Amino acid sequence: LEFRRVLFRSWMVRFAEQTSEIAIDLCFHPKYQEGGDFLVHERLSGNRDVILVTDVAGHSLGAAYLSARFAGFASGLLEEGVSLDQLLERYNRFLLQRGSLDDGVISIAVTALLVDHDLGSMTAYSCGAPAPAWFRASGWLNAIWESRSSPLGWFTDLIPAKARTLIPSGAVWLWTDGLEDLAGDLGASPFSVAHALFEARAGGPEPSWLS
Repeated sequence: LEFRRVLFRSWMVRFAEQTSEIAIDLCFHPKYQEGGDFLVHERLSGNRDVILVTDVAGHSLGAAYLSARFAGFASGLLEEGVSLDQLLERYNRFLLQRGSLDDGVISIAVTALLVDHDLGSMTAYSCGAPAPAWFRASGWLNAIWESRSSPLGWFTDLIPAKARTLIPSGAVWLWTDGLEDLAGDLGASPFSVAHALFEARAGGPEPSWLS
């Protein structure tokens, strides 16, 4: 099953050394007016952060509404102390009980980071979405290399793909699959495309291939 995104976004999450501060850089290039990509960042008790990147299937206003609803749902539950695993499971169940919308849109792909500053650890999640990528201290690029979990709303049993690591010293990159579609068209890696977009955003000319 192939999903074609109406837009693509990429995010770069940076961790400041010796502090628990997080900076999020956003690269956003919409293709149409309706979109279902959202970013949620919640600071939790216990010196923890959760970052969610969501991407709904479909290009309609109904799909955008469903994705916006998830963003609000996630923020509310996280503030109440619900774990990230429970949050994903609850919304997966909600989508399965809801049934299809008029245009058949009913699934949401999710990428997530759970950052525990006291433990010095980061857990990366992928549910049907491109896996987060980050650099290890050695300089090698790392990611969740196993196959992706299904998006929310597909199956009763939701088992996110996960990887736990020390909090990276550099940036963590997240993107929706519109960027992967573009990378495929260009015959390039998604990481290279994301890097080029951020370089252009920093003051360079907009790449001609972006059109």
